[in-house]
Amino acid sequence: MIWSDLRRFRRPFSPRRMGGLRCSRIACRWPAGGEIAPSGSRMALGLLLGLLWWCAMPRSAPAQVAGEIRGIVFDTIANAGIALARIEVVGNAGHVVSGPDGRFVLRGVEPGERQLRITALGYFPNQLRLTVRNGTTRVVRVVLMPAAITVDELVVRGGPPDAPAGVQLIDRKAIEASRARDLGELLQGEAGLLVMRTGGLGAPATLSIRGSNADQVLVLLDGTPINDPLTGTADLSTVPLAAVERIVVIRGAASARYGAGALAGVVAIESRKASRAEIAGQVEGGSFGAAGFTGQVAGGHKGDTWRVHGLLVAEARRTAGDFRYTIPPVRGGGETTRVNAQAKMASAFATGTVGTGTTEVGARLEWLRVDRGMPGPVTQPTPSAHQTQDRLGGLATARIGVGRWVIEADASVRQQNNSYRDSAPPARVPYHDSVAVREGALQLQVTGRVTVIATSVGADYRHQSFRSTSLSGNAPTTADYGGVWTMLRHQAPLGDRDRVEVFAALRADGTSQLDGLFLSPRVGASWQHSVVGIHLSWGGAFSPPSLADQFFQEGVLVQPNPDLGPERITNEIQAGVSLDAVPVGAIDVAADLALFRSDIDGMILWVPNFRFIWSPHNFDVRRRGMDVALRLTHRRSAGVLRGSYSLTIVEYAGPVLTGQVAYRPRHMVTVALGIPYRRLRTDIEARYVGERRTVPGSALNSLPGYWIVDVGVSASFRLGSWASEAFFRID
Repeated sequence: MIWSDLRRFRRPFSPRRMGGLRCSRIACRWPAGGEIAPSGSRMALGLLLGLLWWCAMPRSAPAQVAGEIRGIVFDTIANAGIALARIEVVGNAGHVVSGPDGRFVLRGVEPGERQLRITALGYFPNQLRLTVRNGTTRVVRVVLMPAAITVDELVVRGGPPDAPAGVQLIDRKAIEASRARDLGELLQGEAGLLVMRTGGLGAPATLSIRGSNADQVLVLLDGTPINDPLTGTADLSTVPLAAVERIVVIRGAASARYGAGALAGVVAIESRKASRAEIAGQVEGGSFGAAGFTGQVAGGHKGDTWRVHGLLVAEARRTAGDFRYTIPPVRGGGETTRVNAQAKMASAFATGTVGTGTTEVGARLEWLRVDRGMPGPVTQPTPSAHQTQDRLGGLATARIGVGRWVIEADASVRQQNNSYRDSAPPARVPYHDSVAVREGALQLQVTGRVTVIATSVGADYRHQSFRSTSLSGNAPTTADYGGVWTMLRHQAPLGDRDRVEVFAALRADGTSQLDGLFLSPRVGASWQHSVVGIHLSWGGAFSPPSLADQFFQEGVLVQPNPDLGPERITNEIQAGVSLDAVPVGAIDVAADLALFRSDIDGMILWVPNFRFIWSPHNFDVRRRGMDVALRLTHRRSAGVLRGSYSLTIVEYAGPVLTGQVAYRPRHMVTVALGIPYRRLRTDIEARYVGERRTVPGSALNSLPGYWIVDVGVSASFRLGSWASEAFFRID
């Protein structure tokens, strides 16, 4: 009923250039057992039309006196308090940090039921639900369990203690506030990140970090890669955000910890662990035939000696993608409607964990079905090309604490089937290719302390088998990857407000594609003074060539290159300064500045030869630049103004080709404004992507820069036990 009423509010939208109108998205959450009385279309319509009036009505509340929370953050294995832990009330601005003995005081807490979040570097985060009464003090004892460090740059920035230097944390609250439909929408506009979509709504979305190739970014879901086994790229549009607890974005070479494929950075996704019973649903609709539904059921319980968590998420989306666009002059000019850009996607995701004390076991299952048209470039449309993908995967995890050490083991499997076909391609014979990949992986990691040194050692192994009609006859049918690593970290508090940390990491990788071992080192240091942090690091990285580049079937004006060598970063330096929530009058100011330079030997880029046949080759490339981010938050209203600027210079180092590498913009800018008013919130975001070359080594036919503007309005409200939200957005 709600969906049928929502459709009345749709409006046609056909801009000259690609755009979109997304309207009236309803998201509802309620505790298990919550109900809502059945209603007709008129009732639902009346609720929506009366929403603005209801949001504007003032509310009275009985007089309340703020309370406080006192306590200690404790490590039972080390039998000592944990210094510099971050303690915050979920949903409230501000936080406190525990002292050298682990004790803290959180003042000014509004009475009522509150959720306390506690995080510390080297420990699993913890959350407590407690009740704060008028003018009283609540005393708590929080126990954190030691954890493996999950990021390679083991240094602390001016942010949460579990967010190392140069690393961006996006938590569940930020994910929900973004109203993003997929991981690509969530990451677009962040400093140094460029999300590339090969089409309109529903099209594959890949990520470039600081001018990298998409296959140089490793995307992990609970520690296991979701990158395509053949191409090495990860499709961000297939990640269900409803199942994500937080995301860690690491910019720069990360092979010292994560191994092959982490040449430019890592996106580490952590799935949700529900703390209580919850049911949630979301429906959406918009222009270009966009429609979607997401449903989830979650439950969790934490007793005195054991804990259990479970989550099930199902999602379905579709779009017609039939937007209007301008035909290039080379094809006659004018305007037409994009055809064969339709997409359908369905997925299911289930995860569960059971633990007691320092022992925890868990499992995850995921299923994905994608059915897309492949419209091709506007200069050469492919109206009959089609793609399907089926993916089924599972993960089993175990963690156990033994004295001062934590042992973690993971085992994962994945089956992926891809199909590509075109009955009438414009420049070749009809084709129907298929790819079937089976993958199994094992990982073992041991983390603990040797005197004052936090130590982590581990190993992983991955085996893949292929059956494909799109690869050449001399392509291998199996591939093996493995690596071992170690990381050492020492952190020393200097008084109550300062902290110094140094770290070193080294990994050795091997693959069946290449002979020998490849070493990836990383060292760094950081200094944190209250809200100001400074960090510096040096390192290297390694990535083998993808099988798709080496052995794809030769076609019209394209051919593979089986002699491709690995991509190596031999010298990367990063330095940065961060400022965390400094109060300036009524405004909290946060800022980050990162400078970087790296030598990339053998970067794989596509270029034509003298016969204009395109193929991949290794080129030496030099990369340098900076990322700047600024965030201003008005404490009373929670209004936010943020912006970022990225300068990325990626140039050929050889004598043959010079200048910026093709399709890498030098300049990117994002400006965003969030304006809350009672239960309403308006969000405006503008993104600029600068000029891009299209010809290797030449500025001829460069693409001009462009702006993209998104405007969204949302309203939150309650219907009995339902926590609901209506959302309207124009892309």
